[in-house]
Amino acid sequence: MFTAVNQSPYSGYDLYASIPKNIFQKDNLHEISINVKLLGYLDDTTWFAKNFEDLQQNLAIADDFYALANIKINKDKTKILTNNKAMYNNKTISLKFGEDIVDIKVVPPNDNERILGIYINTNNKFKFTINKINRMLKYTCSNLKKKRITHDHVIYIINKVLIPRIEYLCQHFIILPYICNNFNRTIRSIYKSSLLLPRSIYNTIIHNQIYPNILNIWDHQFLSQTSLLNAQANNPLTKNLIEYLILYSQSRLWTNDIFFTTKYLDSPSKKLNRIENLLCIMHNYKLEFKFSFKFNTKGGSYPLSAFLIRSNQFFNFIKSLKNKDIFFLDQIITVDGLFLKTWKEIKQTLTNKKGRTPAWYYFLKDNIILNQNNLRLTFDVPVINHQNPTVSRPKIIAQSSQITKIKNIWIAYWSSSLALYTNLEFYTDGSLVRDDNIPTMGHGWIFSSDLNANITYSGASREWASSTKAELLAIITALIVCPPSSTITIHTDSNNCINTYNKLSSPKLTARRFQNINNCTLWNTLKYIISTLQLSVSFIKVKAHSGDILNDTADILAKEGSRSTEYITFNIQHIKNQRCHLTFHDGTVIDRNIRKSIKRIINFQYFERHLKHQNIHRIKDYALNNLIDWEFSQIWFKYNSLSKPTSEQYSKHVSWRIKSSSNNLPTLDILNRNYPDLLNNHETCFLCLTEKESNDHLWNCPRVLSLITPIFLEHYNKFKTLITSESESVYALYSDAITRNIIFKWARTRPPNQIIDIPDLHCLLMNFVPISLSYPFKAAKISKNKTKKLLLKFLFDLHKDIYETIWKARASAWKEFKKTHHIMKKSFNNYQRDHNRDTNQNRRTRHRNNNLENSNGYHCPFNDSRRHLENNNLWIYLTSSNFLHNLPWISSLNEDLSQFHFNIYNNIFLLNI
Repeated sequence: MFTAVNQSPYSGYDLYASIPKNIFQKDNLHEISINVKLLGYLDDTTWFAKNFEDLQQNLAIADDFYALANIKINKDKTKILTNNKAMYNNKTISLKFGEDIVDIKVVPPNDNERILGIYINTNNKFKFTINKINRMLKYTCSNLKKKRITHDHVIYIINKVLIPRIEYLCQHFIILPYICNNFNRTIRSIYKSSLLLPRSIYNTIIHNQIYPNILNIWDHQFLSQTSLLNAQANNPLTKNLIEYLILYSQSRLWTNDIFFTTKYLDSPSKKLNRIENLLCIMHNYKLEFKFSFKFNTKGGSYPLSAFLIRSNQFFNFIKSLKNKDIFFLDQIITVDGLFLKTWKEIKQTLTNKKGRTPAWYYFLKDNIILNQNNLRLTFDVPVINHQNPTVSRPKIIAQSSQITKIKNIWIAYWSSSLALYTNLEFYTDGSLVRDDNIPTMGHGWIFSSDLNANITYSGASREWASSTKAELLAIITALIVCPPSSTITIHTDSNNCINTYNKLSSPKLTARRFQNINNCTLWNTLKYIISTLQLSVSFIKVKAHSGDILNDTADILAKEGSRSTEYITFNIQHIKNQRCHLTFHDGTVIDRNIRKSIKRIINFQYFERHLKHQNIHRIKDYALNNLIDWEFSQIWFKYNSLSKPTSEQYSKHVSWRIKSSSNNLPTLDILNRNYPDLLNNHETCFLCLTEKESNDHLWNCPRVLSLITPIFLEHYNKFKTLITSESESVYALYSDAITRNIIFKWARTRPPNQIIDIPDLHCLLMNFVPISLSYPFKAAKISKNKTKKLLLKFLFDLHKDIYETIWKARASAWKEFKKTHHIMKKSFNNYQRDHNRDTNQNRRTRHRNNNLENSNGYHCPFNDSRRHLENNNLWIYLTSSNFLHNLPWISSLNEDLSQFHFNIYNNIFLLNI
């Protein structure tokens, strides 16, 4: 049916986009035209047509097919969406559907129709979907607040039920930031309520993977939309449509580089479409899509639209530029790139020299001109020569008639040696070395069909270090030197490579699932080599280190390759099956599950943002000095010592850990800030009765130091017994790690003047796990799984004693204070109610900024100060290192901060975070 309809003479709907190939040749265009007649999925079919008559003709063809295949359909359920005013003024219209005439509903432009679970309308507005999500969130959260559930229940419902539904409903558009903030505010409230957290708790805790967390709708939307676009661009069914949409956006924004044009928008806009908004967001994550197809325009370097996009008159400016055939900044500035031309000078180059000075010219004068008298630019434009067919050039005299150009020296090196073979066998192997700061993968192979030929190869590679990638590179480099139409047998000890290769031909491996395979671009390269050279490839599994001489030789070659300083890379821009790929910051190709990779970036961003809070500046210092074991700290914040998987008591334990670690315990400084009239400015510490009580003072109170000394003396003996009883190593090898451990040594010798003099102890009291506490288990060679079990149980017992000795004593004094001053729980509720009422009356109206022009001011692409700061961000450094080492993100915090903490700590930008 699809073939018959698509080949019919009756029109569908034409999608057309074009952009000039050269600004000096108006008729030379990049253009794409797609005719869409119908789309179908399961029992849902959507029809497109330019006019009503053609639609009826195509439906007649479909009706014949339904009759032939004996398929029954409910024609009365048909609905029509149209932008024809004459039609949508009527509620119904008669439609000839084959032999039947049915009255179908005409959906008004502002009404929505549900198609495959999402809601669309002819005006392309999304207000209905936004309101639906808002109602869903408020209804769910209001019901959850009435039930006795724990934080684990709340986290599950939000992360596994609500946010996936939002993702599906919004897959065809980007939710704007202010709307996401409203949604996040709703789900954060129920999360805080479930953990009894204050309303002022940091968002960097709520969405931080180190703590029990809920997903941020904005971040989740970004990673889902990025993954979706990558899947659509690399899917044979949708890749042509993505190419059209990219060209359409380039034409709409009047640019040959969408990334360059959208980079200087601070946030998405309702005036931009899904792809344009997504590319705008990607700059905040230092990500960029590289497409194998390009629609370049010659004649300049810098599209003028990038300098105008922050104006709320942007699309009016674009209309004027198109009418005047002005595309590049180069067309309106002097040849030396220093001055803006006068409008009179610009008019001389235009075909139509009439009309007044356009508004975009005044906008540029106001924003990129240093001196209005001589029109000096605020920046210097690098001078680049461009093709200009209107300028005559001198004739070039050839120096020599013999020109030699070897396109592929590597293949040419072996081509003569292997050209005579039709059946080739290789032994391949890979090697991964993590000894140095920068891991290196080596790969090598030996041609085993004719050992007398002595053909071997070894090489090295970097990024996304893994043994499987090293093995795959060895296979690819062996296949690429084979003669066409030959039969290849690969002997490898990598069962993972063999299994993945066998999956490539499975019908269950869809284009979208293929993009989630690790090293997917390399697997696409392998498929491209096999199909181009028409190779017949088979694999034989070899047992590693089994005495096989040829396999051991390949292993030696791989280890030799790992010592090489020349790293192999593949240019995947021209692989037909890989229409686009994602890169990070310094060009690192993300050729694995995009969602998981972006989640790592988001985790590092939240880690940096969390350290920026001035309230926990000491934790930032401890982190950059590598005092905190982040892996065990993450486990500790989520640790449940109870027999039940979740309970109210467990939620209270988690709440205490979160408040302690973020200095959000309800001390008197916070209570006086929130209830100033209720406490009458009483702020004296209940323990020492001298200093002002605060979170910072609590763990440095001299009374606290005296109270915890016997606790640490008792737990030192338990700690020593715990390790010695579980370790099978000689005690003398790890005794110093226990007896000289700074966590306990002070209690047995001389106490410090204040607790912050021992940073490791301060970390522990704030519920972080210091490295000095986890290291003795490693020194005693106790397995990691056993260490988790022993250390977490020890921490729970230690913190239980600290809590009962310190906080309960303080709570008793606080209770007596409230009793003396007649303060009850109801007093806080009434104060909060009355205070909120007064605040709401004086609250200023929030202005939503939906224009392209943002309140942050004008950003010039050439002198934007953000470009100089963003490369110094800690999260960029951590992400780049993580992608290089290919470790779990939480492990990277320990590894990277331990190896490079000196450089990070002395970074000018980080000293101010």
